[in-house]
Amino acid sequence: MDITSRLRLLEQVCREQGIPLTVQRRAVLEALINRQDHPTADEVFDEVQRHLPEISKATVYRVLDRLVELGLIRRLVHTGMPARYDAITERHHHVTCRRCGRIEDVRHPELDSLPIPNDISSRFAVEDYTVQFFGICEKCQQAGSSAVSRAPEE
Repeated sequence: MDITSRLRLLEQVCREQGIPLTVQRRAVLEALINRQDHPTADEVFDEVQRHLPEISKATVYRVLDRLVELGLIRRLVHTGMPARYDAITERHHHVTCRRCGRIEDVRHPELDSLPIPNDISSRFAVEDYTVQFFGICEKCQQAGSSAVSRAPEE
């Protein structure tokens, strides 16, 4: 979905929910749509503040929470890492670097069609799921191996 369609969807959802379509909501959503790197709330704030210098960090945090509630963005939470935000709400999965925190999207049909185990489906009405991979990205691997190769010899 392109940026114009996403902003129209924001307008429609706000109208349906009876909430104002504010400049701040629009700016935060637009900042997320323009990024592919799954930014933190602080990174979103920095981006939005370039266009709306008067916006507060608290406002950005509240807007992000509201956009998550409205289903217009997703919050990615990984233990030991700050929450990140994703403007793509269709089912997709992620791979996260444990060193630098970089998150990349993973789209694979086999992951989308994983069967829900019976012991879970008997206790929960599962509405959605995502798969999360964790590891060390190529850049961090190279930095780690080059650091070893640069170590002084004894």
